[in-house]
Amino acid sequence: MSRYLLIDLAIIAFPLIFSWWRPVRYYRRWPALLFAVATAGTAYLAWDNWFALRGDWSFNPEYLLGIKIFALPLEEYLFFLVVPFSCIFIYEVLRAKSRERAIRFPRGFPAALAVFFFIGSAVFIKQGYTRLALASCGLFFLIAALAGKKLLSSSHYWIYILISYAPFLIFNHLLTAPPIVMYNPAAIWGVRLISIPIEDFFYSYSMLSFYLLAYLAVRGRD
Repeated sequence: MSRYLLIDLAIIAFPLIFSWWRPVRYYRRWPALLFAVATAGTAYLAWDNWFALRGDWSFNPEYLLGIKIFALPLEEYLFFLVVPFSCIFIYEVLRAKSRERAIRFPRGFPAALAVFFFIGSAVFIKQGYTRLALASCGLFFLIAALAGKKLLSSSHYWIYILISYAPFLIFNHLLTAPPIVMYNPAAIWGVRLISIPIEDFFYSYSMLSFYLLAYLAVRGRD
């Protein structure tokens, strides 16, 4: 078994085991989760394939099964399934066990953030991963400004993001330290936290936000 596959299994293990936990009953939300994976996940996998083909990042065969689909190893496809599965489980636990509170932002704040990230993307246009990571955040805040203000005003959303960064730090470190995932220095700033490129933090923020946005679009009410 490859090291990357073991990481995928470790990411999903706890939420999968507790999917039938009575306060959450996460298994009832799997159809909505599959919708999020099929929409947001497909978009991010297309991005991932494109960047792998461009040479912005690559995967160390020493830590892989050796099964490749297009430009990505099988483990990378599984990563885009186990991450939303586990992170949206965090969101459902928050819904079940904590009270939601409204968070107020100044009017126009999401739009201002969208402009900020789009400008940053334009400034770093020659660094492929930096450009797209910032642009993806800009796109999320633009959509949020137009149709997702309710999500941004939810305390559950922000706590979901913050808590999700804890396993992100652990598992991304495991992916970038050996390294399993290797980055082209020309595509990134080169600034890292532990072993994780700073761009990964923006990438993960937009990915988790879009997954949740798609999930909530079809989740329904309790």
